[in-house]
Amino acid sequence: ITVFISGKKFGEDVDQQMSLPIQCNFWALADANMHLKKAGQQEDAVIGSVDVSSVPANLADGFGLMIYCNESSNYNSPVHLILHKLNEAMHQSKPLYPTLQQFTTQDYEEFLAFARNQEAALTMKAERLIQGYYTASRRVRTDPVHGSKISPIALKTLMSLSEAHAKLSLRHKILEQDAIIAILLYEISTTARHGASVLCVAPNAVFPFDQYDEHSLNQRDIYLTQFHQQLVQFCSTYAPGMSVLFAEE
Repeated sequence: ITVFISGKKFGEDVDQQMSLPIQCNFWALADANMHLKKAGQQEDAVIGSVDVSSVPANLADGFGLMIYCNESSNYNSPVHLILHKLNEAMHQSKPLYPTLQQFTTQDYEEFLAFARNQEAALTMKAERLIQGYYTASRRVRTDPVHGSKISPIALKTLMSLSEAHAKLSLRHKILEQDAIIAILLYEISTTARHGASVLCVAPNAVFPFDQYDEHSLNQRDIYLTQFHQQLVQFCSTYAPGMSVLFAEE
């Protein structure tokens, strides 16, 4: 973080800046439904978008990824997750569910620490898929007045998501399947903010609430395979300069 120091305040002629390195993660939670209850649904809302006008645009742009939690029922409400995390933070030495825990918090912490320290190299296929999606999306989601709705940091976000998924899978290589998950998460987030594009994605495509048995997981895998084919076609159509990269597909 960079702090601006006014020279006049300390009797000096030259202003100075002090940079302090920090290592942390920033999370933010905003309830879009509160705004909808007061103002009602926007009449000019784009298909597939979610009204997040209660969140300042500059705040939303400061985060690499925005996840919209659809509260289809009280059971699936993200409020339960929030309460869980708050209780965990306030009562660090007390197990929240001692009789139900198959894996302790320490187990998860050790797993995440091990995964975080893994080295994951980006494969050529994964890089081509991410580059193709990024290029095609910037062309598709471009407004003549305001320019592209895809942030320049989107590429970095996609790479980071792909790397994180590979590390959580305990792999030393970032594969296409890691890139597909990253792209799908990013497209869902972008759709919630700006509406659907020609690359239509299903709501909760990656983590639907009804994934409770082997059949539902198989349905998820089938969707991911179909989305991969759709993604390759999307890149070939709207990033023609990169179409040669997808010839083998």
